[in-house]
Amino acid sequence: LNPYDLKPEAQQIVHLRLPAGKEDCNVSRKENWVTSSSEPVVMSLSKNHQGKYTATKVNQKGLLQYVSFAKREYVLSESLCIPAYGAIDSDMNMTALVAALFTGGQVRIYQTKSISKMLELIIDEKMVNTMKVSTELLCNIGSYGKQFSFIRQWIVSGSMIPTKLATYILDLSKEESKLWYEYVPDSINFGVLIHRFDKNQKNGSYVPVGKPIDGLKVYVIDHDKN
Repeated sequence: LNPYDLKPEAQQIVHLRLPAGKEDCNVSRKENWVTSSSEPVVMSLSKNHQGKYTATKVNQKGLLQYVSFAKREYVLSESLCIPAYGAIDSDMNMTALVAALFTGGQVRIYQTKSISKMLELIIDEKMVNTMKVSTELLCNIGSYGKQFSFIRQWIVSGSMIPTKLATYILDLSKEESKLWYEYVPDSINFGVLIHRFDKNQKNGSYVPVGKPIDGLKVYVIDHDKN
């Protein structure tokens, strides 16, 4: 995708920098990269159901805060290795790219639309150590019933996670594995409220949404924005 083939209003929010020696990527260069912490950085660009391009934006400060949290909490004794599957510009995959690549890890891309096939490949290879998934996919993994003894942590976002499901997934995983729940507000591509689930503690019916990452504040408002 060449962002500069888009309409002018879309070009205004697209920022792109190619690494040296990558001029053969057939994508226009733009040297004046983002310089202000308040400038938007495009995390994903895709067509909506009306055929119009939409972009999810974050600013540098918010992005760096998330990367800082990921580096401190998600990076293990070994570098992150996270799977990417389906559309590469999806929220799940973009967050995986940020969490892994920005902290010196790896992303393994699985080019299959079949969830069961993707899980089979992951189990056979045993190269992935972190799974970044939606709650819906976590349910599918739970029903799949296979052991994931090589997975050291699960990072889950989406709808609330039933405690029984979270406990079951950890039972399928490495003994010291972790499960994190990221609450991702609308139009933001990364978790701002994050909670580490402990199956040995007394828990309610669902995994809590957690606390804001460093440098962020969260306001609870009603329908009237009070």
